[in-house]
Amino acid sequence: MPKHRKRKIKEFQSTIRRKIRKLELMLDKLSSSESDSSESTQDTSDSQESVLSAQSQSVQQVCQSSDLPNQQEHPEFSIEALLGSRPQNETEEGAEIAPELAVRWESFLLCGLDKEVRKKLLEQWIVPRNCKSLRAPSLNPEVQALLSPIDLKKDKFIENLQEIIGKGITAEGTALTKILEHSNTDPSITQALVDSGKLLTDMFHNISLHRKYQLYKYFNDAVKKIASQQKIDTYLLGSDFTEKCKLAKTVENTAQELIKNREQQPSTSRHLNSQRPNYKKRMKTEERRGGERYVTYNKQTKKPARDRRMKKDPQYYTRNRIQRN
Repeated sequence: MPKHRKRKIKEFQSTIRRKIRKLELMLDKLSSSESDSSESTQDTSDSQESVLSAQSQSVQQVCQSSDLPNQQEHPEFSIEALLGSRPQNETEEGAEIAPELAVRWESFLLCGLDKEVRKKLLEQWIVPRNCKSLRAPSLNPEVQALLSPIDLKKDKFIENLQEIIGKGITAEGTALTKILEHSNTDPSITQALVDSGKLLTDMFHNISLHRKYQLYKYFNDAVKKIASQQKIDTYLLGSDFTEKCKLAKTVENTAQELIKNREQQPSTSRHLNSQRPNYKKRMKTEERRGGERYVTYNKQTKKPARDRRMKKDPQYYTRNRIQRN
């Protein structure tokens, strides 16, 4: 430990000792004067109690006369206005249906239908002649070749679900048709069936859109754009999907050929501010080889010069070297 810190600790200890001594002396004086001033202490205690009671009364008056907001005088400071309305976590419940119907539907929702019952119902209800869109759209044959076996199974499972929903809408439509034929039925019954049909048909359409979206990962950007614009009919991507893809490919190839021809075609126009082409100069060199004179032309490039004679007869230099030897 450094010396200056030790010095500070010693000084601190000495000051504490001095204060302790002073306190001991004061306690001795108080103890000696207690017997003489017992009566005076009683008077002082009474005076202190009166002071405390006066202070408590003044505090109560201040609290009563304070400007704290009162709910009756200031309704805008109510708890609901400050904190908002109480949250409603409970879901709203509608009117009860028939008990016998509720029991059966609860069983169907939790456990499902028996296979034989489901098969019988699907065979019983046939899609009407004037509403063939209730049949689930099939996958285009040219797209089936792109999908993996797992994705094909997934799409087929969703297609079967659409078939079941379509048969359910068919059954509901049949009942609604019979109700509309009799004008004396309750309008609320008709409205309930119409609303149910709207929800079911919208769900049918959303399932078709989901099936289309799952195919986009197999397409490039051009085909994806065409598929997103196709309308659903008996096929998921439309019956004319293949023709439109071929037409788009033909247009793309034609556009590329036009661009190539335009690049290859030389420009005949010459602008005054255009830079002249940089023609490389050719340098003429003469040399003698084997007593004969040869002339070579070389462009100003990094490649070495080539003799014209070498182009015509590549074995010239080797033959001449053999003759000299």
